[in-house]
Amino acid sequence: MKSKVLLTLLASLPMIVFAQNNSQALQKSRSMHQQMNTQNQKRASERATSNQQWRMQNMMSKSLNKSIIAETKLEKEEKNKKKLEEKAEELNIDLKTKHEELVTLENKQKNLNDPEIQANIEKLKKKFLK
Repeated sequence: MKSKVLLTLLASLPMIVFAQNNSQALQKSRSMHQQMNTQNQKRASERATSNQQWRMQNMMSKSLNKSIIAETKLEKEEKNKKKLEEKAEELNIDLKTKHEELVTLENKQKNLNDPEIQANIEKLKKKFLK
């Protein structure tokens, strides 16, 4: 009977050793999987952070470009406004001089009663109305 027990123990010894080795291998693979999972999670969070930073930088550059374009347009409009104001001022000055010429011619015509001056007055009135 002792020999049967010994034989059974000897026969089961490889199974016990295999089971022990197998459980150790399972523990090692589990720890490796956990390490890989944590590394993957770190990488994923780093990627998400870098993507978010990139999006923010992209949005900021777009808004900066829009504001620069708007400022440029505003400057152009202000220059055009100044030019138009200068032209209007020049036209007003020209109009005043033409009006003064007309008034002086009318005064001359009253004094001289010349038909040639009357024709000039009519021409100036037409130009003045234009």
